[in-house]
Amino acid sequence: MNKNYVLFFLFLVLLFLPCLFVLSRIDRVEIDLNQLGQIYFNSGIQALASTLLTLVVAIPGAMGLFWLRGKASPAIASVFEFAILLPSLLPRLFVLVSFLNLIPFFPFGITGVVILHAFSEVGLASLILHRLLQFKLSPYIESAELMGSSRARFLRTVFPLLLPQLLQITLVLFLFFISSVSIPLILAGGQYSSLESVVYQKILISHDWNQALNLFLVQTVLIAVTVTLLSFVKTTTTENMVTWPSGFLGLPSGLLFVLFPVAAILMSLLIKIPMGLIAISQQSHVMDGWSRYLAGSLLIGFLSGGLSFIGLSALCYFYQETGLRRWFSLVMTPSSVMLAFAFFLLPGESPEALYFKTAGALALGFLPALKRFGLLQRLETLIEQAETVSLLGASPWKIFSQGLWPQALPQISLLSGLGAVWAMGDFAVSRIISGSDMTLAMWTQSLVDQYRWDMALVLSWIILAASFVVFGFFWSLSYVSHKKLSEDL
Repeated sequence: MNKNYVLFFLFLVLLFLPCLFVLSRIDRVEIDLNQLGQIYFNSGIQALASTLLTLVVAIPGAMGLFWLRGKASPAIASVFEFAILLPSLLPRLFVLVSFLNLIPFFPFGITGVVILHAFSEVGLASLILHRLLQFKLSPYIESAELMGSSRARFLRTVFPLLLPQLLQITLVLFLFFISSVSIPLILAGGQYSSLESVVYQKILISHDWNQALNLFLVQTVLIAVTVTLLSFVKTTTTENMVTWPSGFLGLPSGLLFVLFPVAAILMSLLIKIPMGLIAISQQSHVMDGWSRYLAGSLLIGFLSGGLSFIGLSALCYFYQETGLRRWFSLVMTPSSVMLAFAFFLLPGESPEALYFKTAGALALGFLPALKRFGLLQRLETLIEQAETVSLLGASPWKIFSQGLWPQALPQISLLSGLGAVWAMGDFAVSRIISGSDMTLAMWTQSLVDQYRWDMALVLSWIILAASFVVFGFFWSLSYVSHKKLSEDL
């Protein structure tokens, strides 16, 4: 057997070992559908509703991007597209606190979770749909425009062509939303608790390991079935992408949908930050220990970013194997809560050990998502080059170290920085492992639980500023590697 297959198998074991370790703690499988049926129903409804609402608001958002591409310069359009991605790239806690501060009487329960999920991901979903429409419909857009077809009739006619890709996007969003923990944990308590938040409460509050593990087992089966369905979805793209700006699918009002979450974040800064600073000045004791929490956040950020860098580099090495490549899209983290509890059970109670365990759990949980943010596409463009030099007798390590890795290093570095930013905004996994506040995000979540939203907003911006410091480190690594690569070419 090829040793790379063995190494990849060991890598997968490393990824899933925490989950297997947790499952080994189940002493009996006992699922009470009468008692827990409402939990399964709420989780499914929440994930499905979040998915559908995200797609509903993303469709006009994608059409707004068509209008922007036809009117603005490429540089302005690129800056705008990056801006609408910010709610997806920023820590969920930051987006959550911004909405709670800006919108009076923001709904809790499933309604609040669905709204926040949709507007957190609408920018990313709009961008994906925009690219999909460009690639799939480019041979037909110009003809339909010249023949005078209406936009609505054109979209109805070509809908069957988009169905496989739309199904794939729907399944991926459903998986993401059903595994979400941060937003449901704060907004959907009580009878509206989602599966992840119930698992969290069962262990952390009730200490009912067996019930929590049975819930986790059901969730794992559900995710496995969905991932299997994903593997059967056949998607194709066309090489004839539109290279000229077309206003046929343009809808300027659609930009409002993708601008709303960005505007909410900025408006919360302008309107609520002064109130938060006043509240903190009146209760100065709230800021006691802030430097310790800041140092903890920076340490978690750098450790998680470094471990993400190692994991993404390992994936880059394995991608050169044709037989392994198809498994990459199927690798997903089943439950961040159970991943956290698996690392919690590992030995080590010292502060240093807690930081390393937290960073390891976060990096492992973020890895499946990070690889989808451009790394796989970049590796796909390099794979023909790798296969050519392989036929000439180059070893897999030489192909990786002198070919794939140097060319993918800018993306790997940038994504590692993104993983660091996400880690610095985490409070759920960190709290499970540590048991007490040790980062700014955990401290902020404590203030949210006390309804001190204005103070929490101030701390959220401190988290964001610290995140930029860590991200800047990885961005500089990406910039230097990209510049060196350009000079070599």
